[in-house]
Amino acid sequence: MAYQFMRYEKRARIAHVTLNRPQVLNSYHNPMLEEMVDIWQDVKRDDDVWVAIVSGAGQKAFCAGHDLKGEERLEDAIFKEPPSLHYGGIELYKPIIAAVHGYCLGGGMSLALGCDIRIAADDAQFGYPQPKYGLMSFGGHQRMPRMTFPGIAMELMLTGDMIDARRAYELGLVNRVVPRAD
Repeated sequence: MAYQFMRYEKRARIAHVTLNRPQVLNSYHNPMLEEMVDIWQDVKRDDDVWVAIVSGAGQKAFCAGHDLKGEERLEDAIFKEPPSLHYGGIELYKPIIAAVHGYCLGGGMSLALGCDIRIAADDAQFGYPQPKYGLMSFGGHQRMPRMTFPGIAMELMLTGDMIDARRAYELGLVNRVVPRAD
């Protein structure tokens, strides 16, 4: 299947899943989420795929979360039942690696935290900016307190502050920090 907002390739038992909206920092909207769910279902079904790597296209971002400036009104996106950001409610028993560079914000951070392993480029910036807009995260609030100190998690989730890759590593939110060139 051809995708408009995602890239999906399978090579050497690895599924390469790329968020492909670099012009909007790979921020997602419902059509992109629907494509992502379709991809995760294929990853689950394909016995030749042993692991998946999810990344963001372009130079600036892994994923900046929900597209706040998109055609869909924000209140419509929040109050209707959206497709799952992560795995579409699929029980996926294959490891998923997040290859994070640039901005990893809001729903993008929730996506990364939902992965089994997170590798961050040294230019990665993590955060939940939702409090600055009077909003709350859909997924990260459940995951982050289990991954780092509860007080630190609350600070990040309630202030909207961002942290760099090194600090994310120190807090246990990423497994490794690598030079961007790698």
